[in-house]
Amino acid sequence: PEIVELIKKDPLSEDILATAVYKGYVVGSSGLKTATVQIGADGSQTLTLSLGEKIGDSEWVVTEINPEYVLVEAGEVERKLELK
Repeated sequence: PEIVELIKKDPLSEDILATAVYKGYVVGSSGLKTATVQIGADGSQTLTLSLGEKIGDSEWVVTEINPEYVLVEAGEVERKLELK
C-alpha cells in the first residue's frame, strides 16, 4: 500500500524514479505524442504521459517527449527519463 500511495502522490519521487524505464512513445493522428514509462521494481506500474500533462497529484509536468528521453519539470527542477 505504501508504494501505491507514493505513486499517486509523486510518481517521480527519487524512490520511484530509480526504477523508472522509458519504453518509447507514439504519435497519434492528431500529432499528440504519448510516452510510456514503467515504474516499480518489477515494472508493474505503467504511466502513459502526454505533453503538458501534470503527473498524478504531484507538481511534475511533462515538458518534452522525444525518441531518446522524456523531460519532466516541477518548478525549476528537471528530470530526464532516458530510453532503455
